[in-house]
Amino acid sequence: MLFWVGTELDFGRMGADAPRLWQAQQEHLSALRDEGVLMRIWQRANGRGHLMLWNALDGLDVDRRIEALPTFHHAMRLEVDALNPHRLFGQFSQPRRASGRARGELYFVRLLIDRARLGPDRPAELIEGAERNARRHVDDGQVIGIWRLPHGSGAHIVWQCSGIAELHHELSTLPLKGAFSEVSAMPIVPEPALADLAGWEP
Repeated sequence: MLFWVGTELDFGRMGADAPRLWQAQQEHLSALRDEGVLMRIWQRANGRGHLMLWNALDGLDVDRRIEALPTFHHAMRLEVDALNPHRLFGQFSQPRRASGRARGELYFVRLLIDRARLGPDRPAELIEGAERNARRHVDDGQVIGIWRLPHGSGAHIVWQCSGIAELHHELSTLPLKGAFSEVSAMPIVPEPALADLAGWEP
């Protein structure tokens, strides 16, 4: 099963142990990669944590693995979302390594959909338009990762663009924009120690 795992760390709480704990975290995450659990990883742009795609047995397995992180007791925030592979873009749910370099800034975009806002008349038409739009962004190399939340309730996307102004424009033209109940964007950067898992492949 796929899970999105986000951490935000309190380095002040770590005190003088911060360098040791961060190094232990890097080594632990490398072991998760080798085990096949860690499939994608990025740092928050402020350097205070990670956003990760995990392949785990179930929610209990995720909980156990999170509690084993060396920085677990120093986290201000931990977020976990179950994800499904996007039916059109299964490549982003495969354990592939990146071979190129990012072509611009990276953002984690979270879209939540209120299906009641789709209305009864045009949901199929809107969804088809959204899929065509997603295909264009994937083919252009702007979207370098996309996964669906359960029950069609939204998506997690890793977007690469020239900056926040371009991202705002692209999000404002999405076919399903009228059905969004939440849109958020967070700047992210590759994790230097695990840059091959930044998901840059188109």
